Amino acid sequence: VSYLSARFDEMQRNASIVENNAKELLDKLRVFEIKIAAYLAQNKMLEGVNNMREALKLVGVKLPQKPGKLNVLAAIIKTKLLMRGKKIDDLKSLNRMEDPYKQAAMRIIASGSSAAYYAMPSIFPLLIIKMVGLSIKYGNYRLSSPGYCTYGLIIIRGLGDINNGYQWGKFSLDLQGIVEG
Repeated sequence: VSYLSARFDEMQRNASIVENNAKELLDKLRVFEIKIAAYLAQNKMLEGVNNMREALKLVGVKLPQKPGKLNVLAAIIKTKLLMRGKKIDDLKSLNRMEDPYKQAAMRIIASGSSAAYYAMPSIFPLLIIKMVGLSIKYGNYRLSSPGYCTYGLIIIRGLGDINNGYQWGKFSLDLQGIVEG
């Protein structure tokens, strides 16, 4: 309630209480999601990114400290290896992502990626590529489709591969409505 009514100091105090007393990691991750949204609402983008990175560490999603183009290229290659023997359309038949920790990682990336786009643009493509990798490995989730679409943009912008990028974008539109929850 304190976040929704823009009482951010109170929200921070409440968040700290929950973080310190939460017995389940998923409860702590929900607090991180709220804190990221609060930082965005206050235009504190770098704090939002730092909070996102901290939360992602808790669920085993690693990001380089100072990402560069080589990190992005390596992540794209890793994704291509995950796709080995598969066509983009084959991803429609992936199971639904059931792991609540992977779902939390997807939500955290989705909520923090806009802050990263502005405050730390070098990490933005890695976040999107992580979303795609999580989807390929663990199944489609409601946030997979925007991840696939943005991955297509990264492929176009980073590799100049317009056709492949278009296929990812088209696939993300086709996937809309198939994946719920």
